[in-house]
Amino acid sequence: MIVSSHIKASGVLGLGVYAYTGEYLPSIACFLSGWLIDIDHFLDWRANFGPTLDHARVFKNFERGRLHYVYTIFHGWEYVIAVLVLYALYDLPPWATYAALGYTCHLILDQIFNRPKRSLFYFLTYRILHGFNGSFLLMRGQVSTPASAKNQAVHTEGY
Repeated sequence: MIVSSHIKASGVLGLGVYAYTGEYLPSIACFLSGWLIDIDHFLDWRANFGPTLDHARVFKNFERGRLHYVYTIFHGWEYVIAVLVLYALYDLPPWATYAALGYTCHLILDQIFNRPKRSLFYFLTYRILHGFNGSFLLMRGQVSTPASAKNQAVHTEGY
């Protein structure tokens, strides 16, 4: 999903949290965590295209899945699992519950609407094991194994 869609969905969810709790902090935490994780796309932008301001080229290549590397380090089901473990061990503040809700909803929406070609794409561990190789993860160009990804250039069209 694009960021504006995440902002809208998070806004609705945040309003729902406010209606349920009557408190601002949990609703703001839910709203912000529901879309701010997309800031990691700027890291991917920088890693793939360098310090360019050529927005048209970058968005065209993002849209078509033409990336050398896909880090998206803030997108990971492992973080949801970690929060669940923390909840089991500690008494976390209420705002943290709703921040986790916003984050989890973001990942669910991405999993559904982005329809990744690799079902495990939203596991950070999976991306690490495959060397963040955009060609493999997005199934573009030549598909290489994690070991060979380190030793060969990633083939992408349109660069």
